[in-house]
Amino acid sequence: MDGLLLVQAMVLGGLAVGGAALLTCCARWIAPRLGFVDSPDGRRKLHRQPTPLLGGVAVFLGLVLTVCGASFVCGLNLLDPAGDRFMSWSLATAGIFCLIGVYDDRCPLRPRTKFLLQVLACIPFALWGRTATEIDFLGVE
Repeated sequence: MDGLLLVQAMVLGGLAVGGAALLTCCARWIAPRLGFVDSPDGRRKLHRQPTPLLGGVAVFLGLVLTVCGASFVCGLNLLDPAGDRFMSWSLATAGIFCLIGVYDDRCPLRPRTKFLLQVLACIPFALWGRTATEIDFLGVE
């Protein structure tokens, strides 16, 4: 593996882990102030204290941070609307999933309704038609 590629992978890995960890800490602080907590009910929710929500938002923002970092560090424009739109469609679909989760945290959805919304969120990405023919991870196929 090329030395520069290894350094880029390490920087991006650190950005992904560090960014998600920092954003998760922020979400734990912000969630109770916005009323996004899961309170124990003694029936299904058996935890002892109210648990902050919004962890999915932190992970999604960590993903966006990593993609933007990859664009900067590697000199790629992964979000180029005129070029290959795989990353744009992936992030858009993930963003819709994130919004569904936030809505479900605020106003609990029935499982069937949530599943239907998630299926609908996938349709544009599925219709776009890109298929994976090989998997390449850090230059290894």
